[in-house]
Amino acid sequence: GSIQAIALYGLVLSEATGPATYYLASCPHASIFLLQGVVSLCFVIMSPFLQYAAMHALHHSRWVHLLSTVGFYALASLSSVASSTLTPGMCGISAGGAILAAIGSIVYSACVLHRNE
Repeated sequence: GSIQAIALYGLVLSEATGPATYYLASCPHASIFLLQGVVSLCFVIMSPFLQYAAMHALHHSRWVHLLSTVGFYALASLSSVASSTLTPGMCGISAGGAILAAIGSIVYSACVLHRNE
């Protein structure tokens, strides 16, 4: 999964600072390709960890845990929408929310795995 993410988004990130980049009004200092490359990479990292946690929650009928996996996706999704507003500086919230959700999903899945042992 991580090799696929590097292969897919590494090229996008390496070309994100070229002369023909597009900038959003909410993020005039980072190109949209760089911003969305980072957000997409976080979703690629987050998905397998949350899928594991969700399947574990379904298998053991732990509905609160299942809702928490949905919460991680909602946090990352809603924060990524922040960059579409016209308020300057919202791109930091967009990338930051996705990074926090990715790290949180890894920690949450590790806790679920540790509880299984």
